[in-house]
Amino acid sequence: MKNGSILLSLTSLATLHLIKLLKKKMDHFEKGLKGNIKSMIAAHAFDSHQEMYQRAIKIAQVLNEAEGGSRAVGQTKGKFEYGR
Repeated sequence: MKNGSILLSLTSLATLHLIKLLKKKMDHFEKGLKGNIKSMIAAHAFDSHQEMYQRAIKIAQVLNEAEGGSRAVGQTKGKFEYGR
């Protein structure tokens, strides 16, 4: 029983560490975003880093289209280059 208790405790600590690490990763990504994308992303809550990243890509595409598509296909002004 003692070993099971220790294992459960270690698993809980590892899970908490992973959650903190993922939150830090999402915060770092969000801080690196530019202007309009950052403000639009900040208005939402995301369950995963991947979900936040995909949303940021979509916002960048929409903003690029709104600018008249004057940039080369697959590029926006700053944070993203598509096709990586």
